[in-house]
Amino acid sequence: MIQKYNTRPSFISCLILFSLLPVISFGNSGIGCLSAETRKPGLSPGHYFIRDFIDNRSDTALGKVLQDLSGKKGELRLCSGSTGFFMKLIGNIIENDTTLLPLVFRLDECRFTDSGPVRNHIVRLQFKASIIRSFGKDSLKLFESSGTPSIQARGILQDAWMNLLSASITSFITSFSKWVNENPGQPALCRQLIVENRVSDSNADTKDTLRWKPGLLLHWDDFRGKPAASPFSAQSNCIFTYTADPSYDRGIMKVKVYLNACFAKNSSWVKPDDKKASLLLHEQLHFDICELYIRHLRKKVRQASFSIPHLNEEMKELFDSSWAEYQERQNAYDLETGHGTNELIQEKWNKAITDELNSYAEYSSSENKE
Repeated sequence: MIQKYNTRPSFISCLILFSLLPVISFGNSGIGCLSAETRKPGLSPGHYFIRDFIDNRSDTALGKVLQDLSGKKGELRLCSGSTGFFMKLIGNIIENDTTLLPLVFRLDECRFTDSGPVRNHIVRLQFKASIIRSFGKDSLKLFESSGTPSIQARGILQDAWMNLLSASITSFITSFSKWVNENPGQPALCRQLIVENRVSDSNADTKDTLRWKPGLLLHWDDFRGKPAASPFSAQSNCIFTYTADPSYDRGIMKVKVYLNACFAKNSSWVKPDDKKASLLLHEQLHFDICELYIRHLRKKVRQASFSIPHLNEEMKELFDSSWAEYQERQNAYDLETGHGTNELIQEKWNKAITDELNSYAEYSSSENKE
């Protein structure tokens, strides 16, 4: 499956011609054989190299061009297979440093037309190509270019077709290299992904939100919401918060993930006549359970193997699974303790959650600070 990641089209309109010492000859069948000798590449991209070639053309014919002064046209073809030919041609243009990011050159269109009399004819090339980044079974289209460059010729120029093709590919690769240099922080240009759990001390509590911390105890003043028409005495709105801070350095994408258990004051409430110490302790454990499942989630993040193209989806899947487990545990807590009215069961829950928090101590807020 190929997905379009970040595409900037570059339309080729005019090209400077240069010779790559092509060999083009027409036989008795009227078929021209197109080949190129190996030359020293002129571009050094510094970030990537072309590892593979994909011929994605629906029509692999190169078209018909004038073959002699009589005005007769002949078919152009490649003297070798398309992969070998184009990889050699690309190697004539760009250095092949295999320590850099491997990319794929995909050819979508490549067809010549030749119109007009021999004394004044126009050779055109319908050209379209893409640069692809492969991630296992998935691929991302990073860049594409299309256009119809042309040459006005007088007489038969044996190198016109090769020069036009070479210049088109050179223009394409030059444009892509410029885009890469201008956008070095694109995730799809990174060779490695590192995801780290973090808790930022600068992410201070807001007027509405308390972030869970060791030793932090709730107070009834923290319950600022309007009591609902409910048979219950209080409600704690404990939530997961998630932010990600990506950075890019020399082909490495590092993502700092901030996961926190928070208490939302303005949507948490207590009925004025029910502000009992035992009820407050019951609500405190709701907050502690929230922290426990944030630790579960931090563990999942640490143990996961993420991919660059699917990082957001993979992170969301972990988040959603932990949130579902968390909601199930909260519901079980209220059901078994009778919303805090069963003191014996409440004590069992207090001990169980404390023990679990201790068993996940390495994933606590204090162990994941900047």
